[in-house]
Amino acid sequence: MSQKPRLSFTFSASLLFVLIALEILFTTFLRSTIFSAPWNGLFLFLLSMLIGLFPFLIQTNAPAGSTVLSERSKKQLKYLWWGAIAVCFVFWARNLNLYPVRIQDSDVIPQIEMLVKRHQQGIFPYSIITEWGYDFFPTYPPLTWAPFHVTEFMMVDYRYLVFAGWTLLLLVFSQRLLQQLASNLVHLYLFVLLQLIFWGYLLYADLSLMRTVELLIGVYYAFFLLSIEKGRWWMMGIALLFCLLSRYSLVLWLPFFFLLLWKEKGLAVVLKCIAVIAAGILLLYVLPFLSKDMDVFLRGVNTYTVAGLGEWKGQSWQAPGEKPFQLFRGTGLAALFYESSSAPVEQKLEQFKQVHLWASLVTVLLLAVGYWLKLRKQKMPLQLLAAASLKIYLAVFYGFVLIPYVYLYIVPLISSVFVLYYLRLHSGTSQTSVLQ
Repeated sequence: MSQKPRLSFTFSASLLFVLIALEILFTTFLRSTIFSAPWNGLFLFLLSMLIGLFPFLIQTNAPAGSTVLSERSKKQLKYLWWGAIAVCFVFWARNLNLYPVRIQDSDVIPQIEMLVKRHQQGIFPYSIITEWGYDFFPTYPPLTWAPFHVTEFMMVDYRYLVFAGWTLLLLVFSQRLLQQLASNLVHLYLFVLLQLIFWGYLLYADLSLMRTVELLIGVYYAFFLLSIEKGRWWMMGIALLFCLLSRYSLVLWLPFFFLLLWKEKGLAVVLKCIAVIAAGILLLYVLPFLSKDMDVFLRGVNTYTVAGLGEWKGQSWQAPGEKPFQLFRGTGLAALFYESSSAPVEQKLEQFKQVHLWASLVTVLLLAVGYWLKLRKQKMPLQLLAAASLKIYLAVFYGFVLIPYVYLYIVPLISSVFVLYYLRLHSGTSQTSVLQ
């Protein structure tokens, strides 16, 4: 079987950078400005899929030039990262004062505050919240809210912890780049993409960084993807534990990741990684919470479904028959599904839930079959396989998510950055395009 001509690494990286930049822009600054909301959601879905598939569709040559950055370049890039962190902090702190936490804007941070304060007072956190004028059962897993014990103890705004997590990611990531990337251009690409995500969500996208903690969840996912580079089982296990006990999004993808890990690192690494995750879930979720009320998880899922029905029916301030506000924000495929079906809202919602589940399962199955029949023989690096397959899975999972809140897409956007980060490992291997 003949191989297709390889693209230069710089061209491949530049092309992928443009795709990811477009994904970020059409999720934040340009959302629903060029396309209508339903078509913007479809455009983002296709773009996300293309980013995940990109390493499987192209071949690249090894990066040209030296294998390490010059000391001068390292110093300049280090100043760039530190300067960006300082500017980000100034505007972050300013916005904390401009946009105080209010239940009228979002229940995300108020719910976290409630869970933390209950836990510190010895009250079981997972009980119905009645203080907001309506009954609401808390839905967040422990590692969404438990880290905020630190900010409660320090008596500071909870959102400072989110920025601390983001700062830690930038410092660790920049250090990795300085040590391993030979290309100043790709280094700058990665820097720009992370800055676009931050500023897009800080200033646009419903001021999501002021009203949610989703950036911290994105940091968890980023550290998981970074942990794969080192390949240490305990690092991957801990990082996956944080992902699973903050959002369950990647749970269906995990069997595929363990398949990759088994073939690339051996069964012992997989079992150790699973042991870390199982022990963490037992200690942080089962013993302190589920052992006291085994219905906590199912009640949380039911609350999410009830909330979904409310969003699919539209906001209380909307006129009867008006399109549901949260569905038509330009993210996800829910708006297209809503418009394409004439069924009652309750039936539409149930149908879309089934589509979401089966689309996610089929995606994982196709990834597994594709890996076993084709990619396993091509020796594509584990890091790139994991990052690209996770991006494909998240594109489908968040494409068909029940309530496509704009802030949720921070996680898949951050995962896109790591497809570019690991693209350098794609070069110099004996791969042939999967299209051949």
